Parts: sequence; structure tokens; C-alpha cells
Amino acid sequence: MTKINYQALREAAEKATCGVWSLEYGEERFDGDDALIHREAAGYIPICRIEGAHPESGFDEDFQMEQQANAEFIAAANPATVLALLDERERNQQYIKSRDQENEDIALTVGKLRVELEAANERIAELEALKTPRLTHTAVNECTISVSAEAIRACMEEFPESVQDIVEECASIAENACRAAMIQGANTVQGWIPCSDRMPEFYFPVLVTDEHEDMAIALPVYLDAGGRCAFQLSNGDIFIATHWMPLPAAPQQEADNG
Repeated sequence: MTKINYQALREAAEKATCGVWSLEYGEERFDGDDALIHREAAGYIPICRIEGAHPESGFDEDFQMEQQANAEFIAAANPATVLALLDERERNQQYIKSRDQENEDIALTVGKLRVELEAANERIAELEALKTPRLTHTAVNECTISVSAEAIRACMEEFPESVQDIVEECASIAENACRAAMIQGANTVQGWIPCSDRMPEFYFPVLVTDEHEDMAIALPVYLDAGGRCAFQLSNGDIFIATHWMPLPAAPQQEADNG
């Protein structure tokens, strides 16, 4: 099918006789065997005549019926009708264009949300992958104590000097106390304190354990609504504890009586 030139069709319709066209069969004004397409406006304006379109023209029946159909179509497809169809087409084109733009905007939004969702899922996976190092009772030795004390000092370097001084003192106390605990053994260890009963004092390291009976030395951070106390390890990770106890005090040096 030949591509329709809608602009050329519009220009032709605008130049043609405007208004509604009528169909009239033969009277005394023209051959009675024909059909006349005309417009009634300030007088009789003939537009075209279709030969043999009259139902009683006497022409071959197939020819007469085809001519009659042609006359009816030409009268119906007048310039006003053609212009109305072209206007409706343009409105539909504008609607399709606006919907295409909306679909494009939706696609961009969906793409952006998909990227944000993937980033969020990756972040969730990273957070879920963070596992608190678990120390068993047998893992607490003098080497670990020294490393933990130094790590506490290192991870607090970005804090204000006043806080750094407190942490430095706490680290020293923890280091000395833990060494003393290794020397004195289990006889000096006090009972575990449930986190739901009492929160340890901030900025002072304590010995903590969790529901798996793992142990660690950490600084208290906060107490949540479930009665669990969060502690920060020397490497910055969070340890969720159920119980805690103060670090054993350093042993007193005996006076030299000699």
C-alpha cells in the first residue's frame, strides 16, 4: 500500500469545497441516470456528477451498483470529514507520544530503583557478613591481651584528645588487669552480671560473653530494648553480649621488709 501523505491530504481538503456535501439523483437539472454531489449554500453548488449511479439508470447492474457506492462514498468523505479524521489522528499521535515519554520516564525510574536496590542488597550482605570474632576461654592469653590493648589505642586515634586520654588509661588498666588475671587464675574471677540487670560504665573495658559462651574484652556501647548490651571490640566490630564482668584488678605488690 502506498504511504499516505497526510499533509498533502490536509492541504487538498482545505482547498476543496467546504461544508457538508449532499447526494442527489437525476432530476430535471441533469441527466436522470446520474447522481449529483453538491452543496446547498447561497444557491445550488454542483461538485461532481457520477454517471449511471441512479438505481433505475438502465446500466449493467454491477456497474450501476458500483457507481452508486462511489457516489455515496464521495459524498460522505467530504473535506469536512477528512479534516476531522486528520485532526483526530494528530490528537492520537500526540497521545501516543506523551505515553511513550511517560513509559521512558518510568523505565528510567525503574532502572534507578533497581540500581539502588542492588546497592542496598549489597550493603545488607556486607553488614550480614560482619561477624564478631569469638574468643573461647582458652583463647585469652597474654599475647591476645597485649594485642587487644594496642588495638584499642589504635582504633580511638580519631576521637578528641580528652577521649583518647580516657581510652589510653582504660587500655593500660585492661592490659595490666588481664595480665594479673592470667597470673592469679580463676580464683579472682567474679560472677557474670546479666546485661539486662546492669549496664557497665562507659569508656571502661570489661570482659563480656554471649549466648554461645564466647568471651572478649570490649568497651560498652549501648543497651537495646531487648536487654542485650552492645560492645565494641578492638577492631571496631560490635559484640552483642548477654553478660559481663569487670576485669580483675592488678595484683598488689608486697612491701619489702628487708
